[in-house]
Amino acid sequence: MRRRTPVTRLLLPVTLSLFPVTSFADVSVSDVWKSWKDDLAVMGAGAVTVGAERREGDSLIIEDMVVSLSDPDINLKATLDTLRFSQNADGTVSVTLPDTMPVVIIPTLGAQGDQVTVEISFGDMAMTVSGDPSVLTYDIASDRTALTITEALDRGDPVPVGGTIFVNALTGSYTNSTSLPQIISYEFGFSSLDLLFEFAEDDAQFNITSQITDFSQKTDAVLPAGFAYEVSADALTAGLEGQSTYSYGPSQTLITYVEDGQPNSAIITGDGGSTFASVDEERLALASTFENLNVEIRSMLLPAPATVSLGDYKLSFDTPLARSATPVPFSAALGFSDLQIDDLFWNMIDPAGNFENTPINFNLSLSGTMRLLFDLLDPDQVDSMMRADVPAEVHSLAIEGLELSGAGAEITGSGAFDLDYNRPGPIPDMPSAQGTAIVEAKGINALLEKLAAMGMLPQDQIMGARMMLGMFANVIGPDELRSTLEINENGHVIINGQRIQ
Repeated sequence: MRRRTPVTRLLLPVTLSLFPVTSFADVSVSDVWKSWKDDLAVMGAGAVTVGAERREGDSLIIEDMVVSLSDPDINLKATLDTLRFSQNADGTVSVTLPDTMPVVIIPTLGAQGDQVTVEISFGDMAMTVSGDPSVLTYDIASDRTALTITEALDRGDPVPVGGTIFVNALTGSYTNSTSLPQIISYEFGFSSLDLLFEFAEDDAQFNITSQITDFSQKTDAVLPAGFAYEVSADALTAGLEGQSTYSYGPSQTLITYVEDGQPNSAIITGDGGSTFASVDEERLALASTFENLNVEIRSMLLPAPATVSLGDYKLSFDTPLARSATPVPFSAALGFSDLQIDDLFWNMIDPAGNFENTPINFNLSLSGTMRLLFDLLDPDQVDSMMRADVPAEVHSLAIEGLELSGAGAEITGSGAFDLDYNRPGPIPDMPSAQGTAIVEAKGINALLEKLAAMGMLPQDQIMGARMMLGMFANVIGPDELRSTLEINENGHVIINGQRIQ
């Protein structure tokens, strides 16, 4: 979960996707406004002020509402001149936001006079609240919502910067309960997000044009009493938990930079990706991936356009956060495939052409069990954890997959080991281990020869490396090696069938 500022909190219903919900009971304008005030109250005394509340028929109108926030990084103030809650005949309430909402942002550590003002335009947004006073559901739809930089000041002087973000065909649904702990869930999406940004200074000009398509997000969370919309150790130990998933489709970005009349540009495209995150008092999990990233660079310093591309990228982990009496599972993975460097760039690295310019791949997947000796979320245990020899005990470790390939060489491997902390191992102060790992390598000797030819490795080091390979690896084919490491139940270390300890 991300930290929510007051503006985010105000706009949370605005940034959600529309999913029709059946109303099981009537809700009044007073119910909805009370829910807003309760939610805004967590920002602290004086953070929200209201100029006036008045009735107009079946509507409740809020005037001159100001939300202020201060934290170590920024001071922020958002102003809504009018906010209207209108009772509908079907027992629902329509919420009408002002056409625009100015937001003033002042950096806490900036110089006197530093300030940025942005304006949020809600467009034709329709927001309807249904449910009952204990559980309110907001349905939202908007053709276009925009956020525009209207002013930027540096020590009081105007800065030549401009930017706008357009969110197109936004729809969403947000459910908010008044129970303790509070339960919220929301889904939202938009067909595209367009970003325009420009900055000019002296003889230089910088521009970004970007678009992300087919975005969707779903989040569910349980908020403990007193939660101040900030993910922290205290909030997690108090009962904060949640999970969120978002995905996006094809994207493209154009970056241009012109200085002294010399143009430079980069075009970045991708096929999309997704991210899942989950957190509670005991565990933290994350899984993220994207596909087919391509970067094309054009510059007066290059004789032709040059590209760098990546087939896919992945990062994931699932780890415990709390101290445990018994081992619990963990996992981690990191990898990418088909990293292709343009020949133009490759020739700068290897002008003699010693190495094959083949795609580079890397993948590493681990899993196992571990026992944390400290609660990672307890600030009182941080000092003890930092002073400890080991903050955790790894009781089993599996290398589910290892791959590294490129420049004509390839290394693969896998293995699994169990560790026993009740028995001393061959290394002092380390547990005993039992298991097997297999590593295979192709093209290593050829790679060493090329490094020597380039002068990157001296001949004596090449000879030493080959002697080590001869001692710990078996030849299984032309420039193909395999090494098998085994630690048996007696603690003996065996490499390729030969005991070395």
